[in-house]
Amino acid sequence: MMVGQIIFILFIAFIIIKVIRIYGNKENLPVLSTKARLIMKTRDIHTDVHVNGAITSNTDLILVFELDSGSWIKFKVREQSFREVHEYEWGELDYKGECFLKFRSTSGCIEKL
Repeated sequence: MMVGQIIFILFIAFIIIKVIRIYGNKENLPVLSTKARLIMKTRDIHTDVHVNGAITSNTDLILVFELDSGSWIKFKVREQSFREVHEYEWGELDYKGECFLKFRSTSGCIEKL
């Protein structure tokens, strides 16, 4: 019985270390800045029906940018950022990995809240 407890504790410790390493790697990514054009604003709506019959709906607000290199990148953003930016507008995009940070254009600047 003691061996089982030790294995369980080692397993939990392994999971905790793994999560810390993944989070730490994301934090160490560089902030990238590039010229980009917002090419699409879209809403991704998810509806779930639960076992008890309750229906829930979640909406992800997504901005899709075309970088000056020609590649596309998309970010989930909050409502305020989604409303304030205009499609087909060029500007300077700052991001870190898959995380949107800031978009500066002639109509203003939107930032991650």
